[in-house]
Amino acid sequence: MKTVELDPNHLKAQLAVGEILLLARQPDQALEKADLILGKDPENQEALQLKGNCLLIKKDLDGAMEQARKVLVKKPDSVDVRIFMAQIYDMKKEIAEAEKVLLEALNMDKKNIKTYTTLARFYQAHENPDKAEEALKQAMEIEPKNSGLVLSLAELYLVQGKKKEAEAVLLQGTERFPETMDFRAGLVKYYLSGGNKEEAEGIIAKLVKDYPQDLQKKILAGDLYLLINQPDKAMETYQACLKIDPESLEPKRRLAALAIEKKELDKASGYINEILKKNPKDTQAHYLNARLSMEKNDPKAAIDEYRVVLKDQPDNAEVHVLLGLAHLANNETLLGEESIKKALQINPGMVKARMALAGVYLKEKKYQETKDLMKELLDKEPKFFEAYPVLEEACRMTGDADGAEAAAQKMIDLKPELPDGYFRRGFIYQALNKDDLALKDYEKAVSINPNLADVMKQILSVYVKKKDVDGAIARIQTQIKRSPENPFFYEALAQVYLLKQDSTAAEKNLKKALEINPGHVTALLTLGDLALQSGSQDQAMAYYKNAAEKNPKFTEALFRIASLQERSGKYQDAIQSYEKILEISPKNPVVSNNLAFLYVEYGNNMDRALTLAQDAMEKSPENPYIKDTLGWVYYKKGLYDKAVNLFEESIEKAGKEPRIYYHLGLAHLKQGNKEKSKEAFKKALDLGTDFPEKKEVEKTLKEMG
Repeated sequence: MKTVELDPNHLKAQLAVGEILLLARQPDQALEKADLILGKDPENQEALQLKGNCLLIKKDLDGAMEQARKVLVKKPDSVDVRIFMAQIYDMKKEIAEAEKVLLEALNMDKKNIKTYTTLARFYQAHENPDKAEEALKQAMEIEPKNSGLVLSLAELYLVQGKKKEAEAVLLQGTERFPETMDFRAGLVKYYLSGGNKEEAEGIIAKLVKDYPQDLQKKILAGDLYLLINQPDKAMETYQACLKIDPESLEPKRRLAALAIEKKELDKASGYINEILKKNPKDTQAHYLNARLSMEKNDPKAAIDEYRVVLKDQPDNAEVHVLLGLAHLANNETLLGEESIKKALQINPGMVKARMALAGVYLKEKKYQETKDLMKELLDKEPKFFEAYPVLEEACRMTGDADGAEAAAQKMIDLKPELPDGYFRRGFIYQALNKDDLALKDYEKAVSINPNLADVMKQILSVYVKKKDVDGAIARIQTQIKRSPENPFFYEALAQVYLLKQDSTAAEKNLKKALEINPGHVTALLTLGDLALQSGSQDQAMAYYKNAAEKNPKFTEALFRIASLQERSGKYQDAIQSYEKILEISPKNPVVSNNLAFLYVEYGNNMDRALTLAQDAMEKSPENPYIKDTLGWVYYKKGLYDKAVNLFEESIEKAGKEPRIYYHLGLAHLKQGNKEKSKEAFKKALDLGTDFPEKKEVEKTLKEMG
């Protein structure tokens, strides 16, 4: 690199840098180097080839062909240039020309292995397997000891579905090339794909037996055990590697990764710490530490570790995606989106990055962007099942019922054995008031998986819509007979009984749900609501607190606790409960609003109240009650003009709320506008609704005369 810095006229150094840049998938920078060289030496063949390769990556096929022809003038016998030209013709869909050029290359040098393998790939891609096989066999006659050619033939047979031939070639390969592990690995994959797990395991066991003290081959054996879903044997094999070399880091990396997969987090942490103690800059260990942090629900620590990895591997698209997901888990949506987009810049075809970005778009309600992203992906991968649920949701949320139905239908076509496609199509039908079709699809979904609570809820909603509550009860009872240990079904039955005002039957079924699963928090919540309705605040609070203990991040339980504390006059406790909710769900405008009001009235913290009210207003600018709260904060801070404006805006949408008129009356009074104040106070009373300050308003009006 120093040579380039000191002397830009050093053409060989510039060429070397250009080739490195091309390998790093940076064609624009590599092209600059090629043009710099050609500016000084227009006939430089290596620079012409470099430029052609850059243009090919950039998909400038005509430009790439032009460079190839320039080189061919100087090198009329070049096989490599002809192979390059064939690649361009192939990309331009000029198949006959591509084959013609490849055959020319073959005739020029009958012993060039690269030409045979290129021909084999070309024929296989264009559905001419016999010629592909012939090309590989001719190459093998020239180089019978080339293990790569034998492996390519086995892979060709597998693609063609010639399983017996593939097995025979792989078995011969293990005998002829015992040190080439690709044949053993290929056999394991072959047997596994055919459901012959015992044969696959036998191949791995033989590998371990043949090379008892070979560290690398033992690591491979562990990897193959993982491939056949034998994690315990994989762990045992990796641990055996440490007996061969206790200081080796690679087995520890494997053991750490496996421990993370098995949720043995302390064990994983131990291995990672051992690696970092020996090599603090071990990139893989930092990567594993990031994964471990995510398993521990510590996205901030994961972000720090992924950044360490990216310092060493700035073009690792996979890590950019994982960094993005960590940012999202840390409620940093913009940073998450930025990281995922960076991954797509590095690897535009990366499916994982596209799916992650689609998830961001859905969360941000960017439905059109989601649709576009999924359609681009499905144009290239029309059988990629996981994209269709995302496309269906995006279409549904934009009112594109036809698009949503088509996506759901595609799910059914690709995987009719799964319930999700039927459920989604049923949901679309129900939205279109095609209830009979919806019910048919829902029933199909639960026939595949009888435990689907969400589907059963939709089935019940169809019955309820038809005002057939008894039918709904009968239907869910039938499902309970099929799945008697599903707590969600008892909860659903309870909800239907509540529609009949039968709280006794509802309570009985909610308690049955809790008997099956004591941690069923939504059942606890409903029991709390029933207790509250019957006037038992203490019992309600006990249910809510039980739910919050079972799931400390269950904000609905925390919200009810806070509301009940507020209602009981325990304002400081309510403030703490609301603050806890905001730690979990910082974007909840209702919580911010309620908390702001409590700080104004009982918390003696006007600055915190203002911040919360403004934050709530930003997230829900049309909510009249949030406008009222922000106006009340301004009133308390002496900003009466701002307060009046917000109270008046609030009244436009919530004109039957007496407290807002009360607040408006107070603000007008502070402005010295007694007539408007009296008018607002009178309106508060005229609404005929009770409110806490009613007597105060009556007294004030009497004093005003």
